[in-house]
Amino acid sequence: MLFTVMAAEPGIAHFVLFSLFTAGTAAVIWVTSHSLLKRGLAAGVATAWLFTSWLVFVWHPWSTMSSDEVARATTEIRASGAPALYLGARVEGFDWNDYYLANDQVNIFYGECRESDPEAGCTDWDIEVHNRRHSLLAGDFIAGCKRLEPILGAPAVTLGGFNLDRPADNIGIFTEDTNVFIRFADDDMALEDKIALAKTLRPIGAPRARTLPPPADSLVADLGRLCGPPP
Repeated sequence: MLFTVMAAEPGIAHFVLFSLFTAGTAAVIWVTSHSLLKRGLAAGVATAWLFTSWLVFVWHPWSTMSSDEVARATTEIRASGAPALYLGARVEGFDWNDYYLANDQVNIFYGECRESDPEAGCTDWDIEVHNRRHSLLAGDFIAGCKRLEPILGAPAVTLGGFNLDRPADNIGIFTEDTNVFIRFADDDMALEDKIALAKTLRPIGAPRARTLPPPADSLVADLGRLCGPPP
């Protein structure tokens, strides 16, 4: 039962409670008994505590999509016909962990959920890739954007996006039919590193792309008006 609680919502209080019932008990047995059998039992309990702590706080495999789940998600997204680019099944040490699929939108989430809203669910992942069919370049997400050199042949910008308290170091890439926004939870990651990751974009389930089809001239003109010319 304690393991289930820890796995569902690990935290300091849960860890202390778990430790009292495992490591604490093992320490008491070790100190108060000189029996090799009981000390062996204490060592076994302590080892179980170490393994479970590592499993919960380091590995936590239940928070990662299995290979079968990745295959099913890939099939579902490709069958939907929705425009979808992603960074592969694993990027920068983060596994593809979840996704959102709607008529004109595909969002791919990597790593762990960092912040959650009780109503909206997880709102912040280590790395997110948002695909949206072309829409008007307006609103807060495009405010303060700055042009970058093209990425994979498609126009690109930096932007704040989704959270105006963040530095404007998220990446926007504009292709023939899709606006792709790559959002990073690590504000300390260098922009050059983020651009390097963006260059690994590819269609869902496909090899890494060499180029992406550029958007219409009218959208490029809008980018120039809103975000300035490329450097």
